Amino acid sequence: MGQQQIFMIILVLIIVVLGVLLGMQLIKTENVAFMEDEYNQIMLETAELFQATYEKPELFGGAAHNWSKVNFNHVACSFGTVASGDPRMCNSEDGTLSILANGNGRDNTHLVMSAVAHISGQDNHHLYTRQLNVYADSIIFVTEWIKR
Repeated sequence: MGQQQIFMIILVLIIVVLGVLLGMQLIKTENVAFMEDEYNQIMLETAELFQATYEKPELFGGAAHNWSKVNFNHVACSFGTVASGDPRMCNSEDGTLSILANGNGRDNTHLVMSAVAHISGQDNHHLYTRQLNVYADSIIFVTEWIKR
């Protein structure tokens, strides 16, 4: 084999290795964004169920316009299981997401939901938190995902 052919093989090998490394980096970065979107969707679905429970009369298993009665005893935890002994918290089956319905505002006008997510990404594993407020007629994200 000539020197030129060996040089071309080495050059192709270097390009392939760089391509694989860049691809792995891109996948890790995109995984974080994908998981954030996935958890946003879960939070919104849960918030909508909390809104419906808030509107439903107590006779039918609702909270009768009382945010302090809205918890996972009335709303199914669609992504996991309710924490034993605490109906305000639901944890995902794989342990990567926890949602806490942790308050009802000072004047009982809304419910505050906090989420803690364990997301794998380019920096390995980190905890992320996000908060949203659930009102009778709206759902408002208070924060973006914050890396802890």
